[in-house]
Amino acid sequence: FVASEARDMVRSAVETLNERQRLAVLLNKFEGMSYADIGDTMDLTPQAVKSLLSRAREKLKAELKPYVG
Repeated sequence: FVASEARDMVRSAVETLNERQRLAVLLNKFEGMSYADIGDTMDLTPQAVKSLLSRAREKLKAELKPYVG
């Protein structure tokens, strides 16, 4: 894959997430925020953030699976 193609696929996959999942993923992966900091920002417990990110990752894996391996 060309880097721009991969970036477009990931962007499309992220867009399939619901708003809360998308925000949590962006804050965690691109802003480098901890679960506690994300929780403070989103008014959630760190455990709720962990659960939200886990569900988001599963959805992203399913969305990207056809393009990987």
